[in-house]
Amino acid sequence: LHLGAIVLIGGLGDRLGRGAFAVAAVPAVASTLWAVQLAWSEEVATAELNWVEGLDLTLGFRVDGLAAMMTLLVSGIGALVFAYAAGYFSPGTAGVGRFAATLLAFATSMLGLVWADTVWALFLFWELTSITSFLLVGHKHVDAVARTAARRALFLTVSGGLALLAGFVLLVDAGGTARLSDLSPATGTSATIAAVAILFAAATKSAQVPFHVWLPGAMVAPTPVSAYLHSATMVKAGVLLVAIAAPALATTDVWTPLGLAFGITSMIWGSVGALRHVDAKLILAWGTVSQLGLMITLLVLDDPKATLAGISMLLAHAVFKAALFMVVGEIDVRTGTRDIRQLGGLRQTMPIAFWVAVISGASMAGIPPMLGFATKEAAVEAVIKLSGAELW
Repeated sequence: LHLGAIVLIGGLGDRLGRGAFAVAAVPAVASTLWAVQLAWSEEVATAELNWVEGLDLTLGFRVDGLAAMMTLLVSGIGALVFAYAAGYFSPGTAGVGRFAATLLAFATSMLGLVWADTVWALFLFWELTSITSFLLVGHKHVDAVARTAARRALFLTVSGGLALLAGFVLLVDAGGTARLSDLSPATGTSATIAAVAILFAAATKSAQVPFHVWLPGAMVAPTPVSAYLHSATMVKAGVLLVAIAAPALATTDVWTPLGLAFGITSMIWGSVGALRHVDAKLILAWGTVSQLGLMITLLVLDDPKATLAGISMLLAHAVFKAALFMVVGEIDVRTGTRDIRQLGGLRQTMPIAFWVAVISGASMAGIPPMLGFATKEAAVEAVIKLSGAELW
């Protein structure tokens, strides 16, 4: 269904106009409803394709509870972003068909990533998200700034992809299986090197310091891209990778210290970066760096409560940050500026956007009874029960 919609939109080009986003929303809504049905019935869906049988190269897929939740984020928020994009672009805007097809191609790649149950399937769709995000960030290809930002993002994320492939090869060697659902704690030199490589890959994808520079630069992309890729989906791929690999690699000596170094540094530097800017979109981007650091920090602790808090934070952040990016995009279109020093009185002129921003901002700030409050309280509850250096 996804591939059919991509071919249809790509074949018709701009003749569909903004209707291309309605076509793109159909498979997203279908995936959302399917994920709700799976989550409600607590079923686990599986499928596989033998790529090279003699080499045990199998593209395996599995949709369990975590994958179903990620599907709701990818497809549910995706459907909303497609609806938002239909209003964001003016009638007759050139390149709308290409943009809609590329955005749906990214959504399809992201679904493959969250459904992957073998390391080879995860790596394949990991790289496809890097390629499609490059095309989306560089959508305004006549703009030199957009081209530079797209190339920087591609360079860093593909570098992480190469590290991921190396880490997966070593992980399969250490663990004896390529199936993610069958991974067990791995030890030894191969497992240690795999842990370093996989954390490096996660840091590049999830914009952790010092690989974070591509994310603020990617804000030159149209706002639907920022709301979708840079809040709810692509930047969460690294976080999801850490959650998936933790059961196998958390016992290595390097996993928690290196993960904490990435996470805590990003939490602090991302917060500082957000406070240094007056562009509302850049403030959100730098805040994302910080919040991704919090998720990485929680997920490398190898503690059930911390893992629950990290996954809950992933869900909450996707919801409130996507909404905030959409609000900023509307403000930019209607006022002509994103400079917070020049914005005021929007409660009267944009009341719906105002209240969406207030509610979403309250969740991001951890104000009860918002979801952001519950997840951050869970994080505090998890870490105060640690001991030694991890407690500090």
